[in-house]
Amino acid sequence: RRPPHPPPMPPPPPLMGVADHAPPPPQWNPPSQPFHPPSSVFENTADQEFTGTADEAAVLSLFTAHQNIGLDYTALMEVPECNVYGDNYQAIEWHSWEDMNLPGFLYENVRRCRFELPTPVQKFAAPVILTTNRDVMVSSQTGSGKTAAYLIPLVTLLYGLLAQRPIGEETRRASPYVLIIAPTHELVGQIFHDVLKMTFRSPVKVTPYGCYGASNRRFPSKADIVVSTPGRLAHAVRDGNFCLDEVRFLVLDEGDRLLNLGMGVDIRNIVARCNHRDRRLFLFSATISKPVVDVAHEFIKGELFVTIGKINSLPSGLEQYVIYTEEEEKLSFMQNMARETEITATQMLVFVNTSARVREVAQGLRQCHNSICELVATTMSFEERQRSVMEFKRLGKLVMVATDVAARGLDFPHLELV
Repeated sequence: RRPPHPPPMPPPPPLMGVADHAPPPPQWNPPSQPFHPPSSVFENTADQEFTGTADEAAVLSLFTAHQNIGLDYTALMEVPECNVYGDNYQAIEWHSWEDMNLPGFLYENVRRCRFELPTPVQKFAAPVILTTNRDVMVSSQTGSGKTAAYLIPLVTLLYGLLAQRPIGEETRRASPYVLIIAPTHELVGQIFHDVLKMTFRSPVKVTPYGCYGASNRRFPSKADIVVSTPGRLAHAVRDGNFCLDEVRFLVLDEGDRLLNLGMGVDIRNIVARCNHRDRRLFLFSATISKPVVDVAHEFIKGELFVTIGKINSLPSGLEQYVIYTEEEEKLSFMQNMARETEITATQMLVFVNTSARVREVAQGLRQCHNSICELVATTMSFEERQRSVMEFKRLGKLVMVATDVAARGLDFPHLELV
């Protein structure tokens, strides 16, 4: 169980005076006909492109959905070991967002997210990304802010690239500057929402692929940032619908999972197609094993390795228990825990090995608890899975029974018990 949450942080100061904290961004002429998607697109099934001028109410709702709920800054700041390994690099630690010289729109978006201070992984990873031209591997515990640790510096670098791009430049095929690969459709959707927040009120175009819409939908074009699963992206590249020649920044989110679960062939093909001379690769993960490092070295060269805390250690603020029961007692034990969550209005996530076991356990828990949802990759459509994820995030359901599709990267801010 997590310790009690710290008291809510005070509201952020008014969004003004950004010029006092960051240099003025380069001049940029946005498209004369910006796209305005309806609010519903952020939870429905259509592949879409979004710009920073998208429906403001829809994007603002993402900022207020769960601002830093469950993020224990005190525990995060007490991480004992923060190291950067690599030749010819002196570790830099940035203690505030002002240290990063963010573009004005990005500084405001960070404040809208109520990120008061950089977490340790953000303090050390952002300088590496922003001040060098090297590949980077990062290992940091679950819930430490890894997504923002690469998004904030990458949006900063991307904004500089866009300012240099000739206005009206056209490409026949989609050719993004930033490509983010994640192992599951659900994680792609979550990262896409994070990118929307960081690029709000900017000229950056963002596209999710591999989490929205039918698999035969035409790959969206002219996006600056694309977030995708490896399978669908590799398929689009093979079909000639998608060009990777202009990719400057390639991110493998949950990189050990991408390289371990039979996705290695697709990842190798994608990396090989990202052949721009200035391309950089970033691998972020909560756990990194030596075999994964060995595989990563096939395409990561001269990297800097950022480690926050001990590699593969228990996340701070959590307690672990091993409970031995007979097979026939498991369901009864879980029912007792589910009853407790109902009394305390807390959330519980139950992992099982197969989709059949998901149905069996969920049916047993419904005998004592009405607020149950399921998450299975093989027998549920994406729309059904997305609905379960959103219900659980928003406390519409208190107990989720899932296979390992929910094991990595998903942000359940109210979760107390696994």
